[in-house]
Amino acid sequence: GVRSELLEINKFTSEVYHKNLFDLKNKGILDHLNKRGFSNDTIKIFNLGLSFSEWNIVWKLFQEKNYKAQSMKESGLFTYTKKGYIDRFRDRIIFTIYDSIGNPIAFAGRTIKKDEDMKSKKEAKFINSSETPLYNKSKVLYGLHEAKDHISTSNNAIIVEGYFDFLQLFQAGIKNVVAGCGTSFTDGHAQMLKRLTKNVQIAYDGDSAGIFSAIKAGYVLLKNGLNPSIIEIPDAKDPDDWILDSGPDPFLESAKNSVSLMKFSYNNFKKDSRNDIVSFINDTIAELSQISDSVITEIHLKELATITNISFESIKQNFESIMEKKNKRGKMQKS
Repeated sequence: GVRSELLEINKFTSEVYHKNLFDLKNKGILDHLNKRGFSNDTIKIFNLGLSFSEWNIVWKLFQEKNYKAQSMKESGLFTYTKKGYIDRFRDRIIFTIYDSIGNPIAFAGRTIKKDEDMKSKKEAKFINSSETPLYNKSKVLYGLHEAKDHISTSNNAIIVEGYFDFLQLFQAGIKNVVAGCGTSFTDGHAQMLKRLTKNVQIAYDGDSAGIFSAIKAGYVLLKNGLNPSIIEIPDAKDPDDWILDSGPDPFLESAKNSVSLMKFSYNNFKKDSRNDIVSFINDTIAELSQISDSVITEIHLKELATITNISFESIKQNFESIMEKKNKRGKMQKS
């Protein structure tokens, strides 16, 4: 059916992109990746590739094969324009995205151009395949097919935001790692990890956007019954640069001392002197009120009381009044 044909299309495309990268005329790009710390072995294991800047190389290659038009359309590899069909990925480093058993189900392309050129052309740094019958991005974690055994044996998973972060860690021997595919962390992702381990360490970028996403991901994990903690990354770095510049040891050290979600969000709250403790506590309680397991909730409310130095009684009181409002709203919606 369509699914098996789509898999074939993806396998073929992934090979085309991979060959491009090792074509001598693209030595510059391969050298750039090697300089960025990626060995040819890593590039081969994850089938990194390259798409050319021409409009329709992949489309043309497919004209010789007898795939159904429907499958071609649904593959997410082509865009229909005035010129007819053109390749979705052009002039980009290509990451093949696999499902958990190692089938290629989608692609992501990172621009090769310098940031300055990008701004003038208004191009996105990354583009991902559109959703297809094979690819639902809230249920896919990049690298899981290679990392899953390492995650279950170490009983711990590390999640990062970017493909390069993932590759840099994996290559440095930190193999219990996965990356979200350019999307925020979902319940689906949490459930996938939960089959392998309950312990998840979040290693997002050290900038404010990364910190915000890490806290959000932490609550998604908690709601799904996992134990999140956060690996602190130096300000304005990501795991990729950090390991490239300093090797894996500082990262591993930070992972050993990873910070609980409550502490991490409190430290982040303290950075901004304009914030007030009351709204921090109430925002945190509102997040915790969405957790169905009362033991997990209680543990976190106690920790919140300890780190903010506010009595557990008053925190519990606020929590109960939020829960009452919630239940009232629930009843009103039902009636």
